[in-house]
Amino acid sequence: MTDMKACLRFIESQMQQIQYNAATASTIAPSQEWLPGYTGPVSGTFTLRGVSYAPRQAGQASPAAYEGLEVQSWAITDTEYLVDAEPARADHTFAFPSSRPGRKMFVLHDTRAAATVAVHVPVTGNVRSYLVTPGQPGYGTNFAYQSYLYDQAMCLIAAIAAGEESTARQLAGGLLEFQTAAGANAGGFILSGRQLSPGYGEPVYRTGAHAIATYALLGYMRAYPGELGRDYEAAARQALGWLSRQKATAGPHAGLFRGGEGAYDDGTEIIGCATEHQFDIWHALALAAVVFRGESWLDEATALAERIWDVLYDPARQRFYQGYEPDAGPDTGDPLDMHSWAAIWANCCGRPDVADAVLDEAALKPFRVVQGAVAGFAPQYAADPSGGYRGATPTIWSEGTFFTAYALARLGRTADAEAIIAGIDPAQQEDGSFAYCSVPDPVYEMTSSRCVIGPAWAILANLGTGIWQEQPPAGYPDRDPAG
Repeated sequence: MTDMKACLRFIESQMQQIQYNAATASTIAPSQEWLPGYTGPVSGTFTLRGVSYAPRQAGQASPAAYEGLEVQSWAITDTEYLVDAEPARADHTFAFPSSRPGRKMFVLHDTRAAATVAVHVPVTGNVRSYLVTPGQPGYGTNFAYQSYLYDQAMCLIAAIAAGEESTARQLAGGLLEFQTAAGANAGGFILSGRQLSPGYGEPVYRTGAHAIATYALLGYMRAYPGELGRDYEAAARQALGWLSRQKATAGPHAGLFRGGEGAYDDGTEIIGCATEHQFDIWHALALAAVVFRGESWLDEATALAERIWDVLYDPARQRFYQGYEPDAGPDTGDPLDMHSWAAIWANCCGRPDVADAVLDEAALKPFRVVQGAVAGFAPQYAADPSGGYRGATPTIWSEGTFFTAYALARLGRTADAEAIIAGIDPAQQEDGSFAYCSVPDPVYEMTSSRCVIGPAWAILANLGTGIWQEQPPAGYPDRDPAG
């Protein structure tokens, strides 16, 4: 079996920052942690260990301070900004009359050696998605510090499932850092941002990742109803509100949810409807019905289920389309999640027959990959009849392998789930991590860097529980999707 404790340790290690290194064992600490919007006075203390500096006499208007040593106040938003600096006082205190919006960072700096003696970086609760090592794509760039919304949400879901309340609390607080407070996308979770300041990421929104983040937030509220502090309910309601605004209201895809807004090169909205996103949204709506009892969320989920069956399911082939484009019709691509995630959803909707069909051995065979002592599943395959994945590299995808095992466990195929887990377990590394995929695939942007999403899904697969288990009333939906 997978070492789940090691998986969790790796996730927790990725919650630590790595940008800033101090040259000594000295420390610096603020008197408190201030919210990013705070701009008032800031103060704190520092200690010196392993270094010494000569004090200079105080002037008429300044206290005694050390020669060649200063305290710097920084604000972290889209990047780091030096706000102010003062000589390091001989009484080991510091104080600045004001600060700027952003995370507050404090540095004890040797001005002669131009070296960092000590640094305090705020704890955000955000997880770095990848551990990028020298020689790997993205090393030395902001990619190494990037926190992706989907990964943040799935790590939270895994921590809840594992009963790790303290870790879950930090991750839940970090999740809210992705949420947009105002404007046209108020309530929306952006797709990604730097670990220390995810809220300053680009205004790119993807409906599926947003829905999973909403589900994770609702799951946290359900697991820890007595949690105090951040207004999670308001955040969840705002997130559900953003989702509702993504629903198509006209055309053959009316009632489905479009892909999102914003792109990294322009502000284009995504009008196509990915089937995976519809599953994610349905689960969020179904969980909202549990958390916010007596409200209309189950009706919303029911309406969405009807449209998924009508538009996105192909009864002749007993499988789901990858999506629907208003101008082109069904997208017949055949990725792995249209089997694993689709089976979980169909089973939740009371259609185990459909779930079994989309997850049978014949459906999974094209995705199976064996490389040495490790076996698993690829996200897509080059021979896909749709032609949508030409050039795909056979690679073992840790996330997809574990969520396929999870799907089989949810269908009661425990032995099959355990066999899949046993096949990929040899790929677990000493630090508890799994590579995102075994062989990089530059065509489809698949990296072999160690990741948090593999361990997160590994925890869920080994537990066989923790996500997407909401069961609507018997007979839901009340018609056969084939007719």
